[in-house]
Amino acid sequence: MKFSTRSTDWHQAAAVRDLYEVRRAARRTPGKADPPRFVEMAARYVREAAGHLAGSTQEDRERMLGPAGPLTRYFGARRLDEVTRASLLEWWHLEVEGRGRSERTGLTYLSALSAVFGYAVDLELLAGNPVDALRGTLRRRRRSKQGRAEAEVERIHPLETPEELRAFTSGSRAAYLGRLRNGRALRQRQAGHVADLLQLDAGLRLGEAAGLRWRDVVWGDGPSDTRRCLVVREAIARGKHAGAPKSGRTRKVALSRRLQVLLREFYIASGRPGAGERVLAGFHQRNYQARHFEDVRHTPKDLRDAFASQLLTAGVQLGYISAQLGHADVATTARHYARWEGGDAYRRPVDLEPGEIPADVLDRIEGAEQERSELYGRG
Repeated sequence: MKFSTRSTDWHQAAAVRDLYEVRRAARRTPGKADPPRFVEMAARYVREAAGHLAGSTQEDRERMLGPAGPLTRYFGARRLDEVTRASLLEWWHLEVEGRGRSERTGLTYLSALSAVFGYAVDLELLAGNPVDALRGTLRRRRRSKQGRAEAEVERIHPLETPEELRAFTSGSRAAYLGRLRNGRALRQRQAGHVADLLQLDAGLRLGEAAGLRWRDVVWGDGPSDTRRCLVVREAIARGKHAGAPKSGRTRKVALSRRLQVLLREFYIASGRPGAGERVLAGFHQRNYQARHFEDVRHTPKDLRDAFASQLLTAGVQLGYISAQLGHADVATTARHYARWEGGDAYRRPVDLEPGEIPADVLDRIEGAEQERSELYGRG
């Protein structure tokens, strides 16, 4: 009996197709179905895996990954395995660069995407996280000289010259004194000047300044006692999410003389509140950010950046500044403020007068000795 070669080939091909369908069906057994769509996985992540996040971060994730959020609008209908490095790179070009968003905003979006895909990997719904590949592409971009320069310019805008520092602190102080004479009705506005110096002279984040209590102010035995400090143990993110500082650790921050004088003055004007009350009681961060800075080119973060950059320029050790800022490590501080370190050139450390701490140098840098005497007093 003769067999047709063509018939044998056809039967072999059919057998291969049947085997492929069997294996495909096996992959679709319960627990091995096709990955869910992004909108489904985003909702599941927010519901099941975002509860441990800080309040402000959780709020951001809910906004970005909600049904009307920018990430869900773009990726919502796609299955998770359809989102690749190429499609993420296309999203970056269209939705971040194409819409003029900052790289920092783009990276915030990317963290939310990574969390969703990472949770899918944890649940064994996906083999790998495609965001990792895009992050590698973005890191390679930043290695170029231009990329590093653009990233640095985007993040850091401190008050750099003595004239800028003097104009800002003088204007802030003058407004504070005018409001102080109007009584307690304008306490919220008076708090703006206190918030300014808590960031400029102590390097606090705005949320840390809002979370400070009077018991956290260690006055010392006078203006020459270098043990005077602030204990940073709480922060209020966006005016409503109270918790630990960003680092998660309590730290002590040296208290400058002019900030010490201002806090005593504000303490008395506030009616000598109890130790457990907040220094900036009733402080509205958004109003402060929107109105207090409406006539200047700077933002609250620029004051913290000025604290770090000015002390580095004055020769204060990087490790000391890093600890004052509450950074996770010195490398973080160096990455943000490298251009003020002075490179390989030797920089003589600042000479401190008896009873001074490094933060007192900021007052000196402004070059307004007479004005300082009139505004904040001496001794």
